[in-house]
Amino acid sequence: MYKLTWSQEQTNKQENHRKLNINCIENKKQQMLKSKMSSQNVAEIVFFDLETTVPRKAGARIWVLEFGAIVVCPQKLEELESYCTLIRPTDLSVVNLRSGRVDGITRAAVRTAPKFEDVADRIFGLLDGKVWAGHNIHRFDCPRIREAFVAIGRPPPVPVGTIDSLGILTQRFGRRAGNMKMATLAAYFGLGEQKHRSLADVRMNLEVLKHCATVLFLESSLPDILGCPNQGSPTVATRSRYNGRLRSYGGETSRKSPPISSVGYHKVLPYARNTTIQEISSGGLKDEFKKEKPKPVKHEMIRHFAAEALFFPYDMKKESVFHGLGRSDPFLCPRSCNQFSQITVETLTHKYKFNRMEQIAAGAGGEVPVYDRNKELKAFDETKAGVKGLVDAGIQKIPRIFVRTPEEFTEDLAYKYEDDKIDIPLIDLQGISIDQRRKEIIDEVRQASETWGFFQLVNHGIPSTVMNEMIQGVRRFHEQDVELKKQLYTKDTSRKVQFDSNFDLYRSRSANWRDTLRCLFLTHDPMNPEELPDTCRDIVVDYWKHIMNVGDTLSELFSDALGLNKDHLKGMDFAQWLTLNCHYYPACPEPELTLGTTQHSDPSFFTILLQDCFGGLQILNQNCWVAVKPIPGALIVNIGDFLQLISNGKLKSAVHRVLANRVGPRVSVACFFRGSTARLYGPIAELSDENSSIYKHTTVKAYTEHYYSKGLSRVSALNHFKL
Repeated sequence: MYKLTWSQEQTNKQENHRKLNINCIENKKQQMLKSKMSSQNVAEIVFFDLETTVPRKAGARIWVLEFGAIVVCPQKLEELESYCTLIRPTDLSVVNLRSGRVDGITRAAVRTAPKFEDVADRIFGLLDGKVWAGHNIHRFDCPRIREAFVAIGRPPPVPVGTIDSLGILTQRFGRRAGNMKMATLAAYFGLGEQKHRSLADVRMNLEVLKHCATVLFLESSLPDILGCPNQGSPTVATRSRYNGRLRSYGGETSRKSPPISSVGYHKVLPYARNTTIQEISSGGLKDEFKKEKPKPVKHEMIRHFAAEALFFPYDMKKESVFHGLGRSDPFLCPRSCNQFSQITVETLTHKYKFNRMEQIAAGAGGEVPVYDRNKELKAFDETKAGVKGLVDAGIQKIPRIFVRTPEEFTEDLAYKYEDDKIDIPLIDLQGISIDQRRKEIIDEVRQASETWGFFQLVNHGIPSTVMNEMIQGVRRFHEQDVELKKQLYTKDTSRKVQFDSNFDLYRSRSANWRDTLRCLFLTHDPMNPEELPDTCRDIVVDYWKHIMNVGDTLSELFSDALGLNKDHLKGMDFAQWLTLNCHYYPACPEPELTLGTTQHSDPSFFTILLQDCFGGLQILNQNCWVAVKPIPGALIVNIGDFLQLISNGKLKSAVHRVLANRVGPRVSVACFFRGSTARLYGPIAELSDENSSIYKHTTVKAYTEHYYSKGLSRVSALNHFKL
């Protein structure tokens, strides 16, 4: 018996030693592979998946309950690393005691799990600077992981690219498996049942992609023999599980079928590109698509050509060159690449090819789509629901009024595009009360204002709790019931509280993907706080008091930077008229075709901007678009037109814009210090004389009327006031 036991121990030791050697060899191989990838500057791919709560009502927070990820070598598709953890939400009541969830996660399971802030470093290290991959990550996992980091006051990880297998397979593999659910695709290839647990699901996701890629490779080799004739329409958007309806399991469902949320995970309707606003708002196309009525061949040809040519003013496969990777597939390109950096002029002729197709079809008796822009604009305006109303309707193709014109794309050719190595100036106000440090800050403000017209500001005195609550207050307003928002919807810019989408809707060449709550503060006519929406009333008042203090500090710094008495700008009543624009940029299904905000400069002395973590703001510096990277706790300050005017061009009013994004919503709060409506402003005498003045004197009212009459554009309103 003793010998037998001893023999077993020896066998176990040998087996353990063998396993240890194998693990060492595998680890060494992985380290060598990582080292090789690093030397070749090849980004790793991280497949990740989240299991979350599903809110019981719209607008409630979604909590991450489990995170799972595998790091994959893109060259060999080998798994280099894996990580999985349950996560305990701060409020355990959001997880039922007995969960009917398909993932089986109960309150008992997460009770002893770490909180998100405890594992945030590990998750950040896995995701930051990698290519993110997963099934439906654009609409669900990416926004959720960013929200989780923002909730703990940390900047989220940033991918160098994203691969959404749902989008890729819908386009290329089609619906031959029946639908595009991961469980269906796995069953199609005999990969077993989906576990609905994070780590198991990401591994299944990778295997499904391998199988689909193999099938597509074989079919492309012998398309006449192996080609699949009944793949289903690759252009029809898939619907969420249970058709977007909230299915109750004691208050919870699978995270794959959440109710309508703020980040664009909505019931998906197969609206075509030429769907009118009226049809979207009324749901008039639903029956038509269900019945799948046959269409005349000529008309179907035109609709297809319209989607391929007119509304995509570039050839996706040949002629578009995306910044950075130079790839033609938007699903494989980083977010910064979706806003393409170059478009050959030849691609813009697609519009005229389509016009020619219309003429041919008309001559052959075919149906020609009719587009009445003014009618579409009016229809959108009359919904009073803004851009978020379109997203809530489940659109997958942005309406034509938002698509940038060929002329706008052509104008972009004159610019270079963002360089990630360039950062705008960062100014720290720490120690501003010390004379020597104050002089240094004044020099930094002068240099930034003369060369950039933009800088970020830290240690400004506004608590992070106030800043975070202001962002959340704006989100609450825009995500509340649309009928409540409609009560404030107006195009009257003189209203003290105004909800609107695109103040220049009827004057711009293309509409922007943005909604705005605008609050007007006038010293001579104070606002009654009761006029503010109750969803954000208290925080708007609190934030306004803090921002006024920052404005006073900046006015002194700008005065000193110009060599004037520090109270000079205060004496010019720079803060008599203050406007708070609370912007909401919903997730956009086609961000490469539109903008969140058209390039422009601000009609103010200066602007103080608070933004969340999503980014998208770019400034034009030396003919190059430079991204303004979000810094936690920082405010962004930019010089406005009036400060350039009164400084006689010494300080620079910066041109900037905001990109649309596939994920969101992006929230920002812009505070405009606009001067006094009772004063005449012109170049300051100490900075100019009659012979050297660049601009003529004007009033804030005259300038603002001109600014609003022309709308946002690349042409500065200051040109109109030059001598």
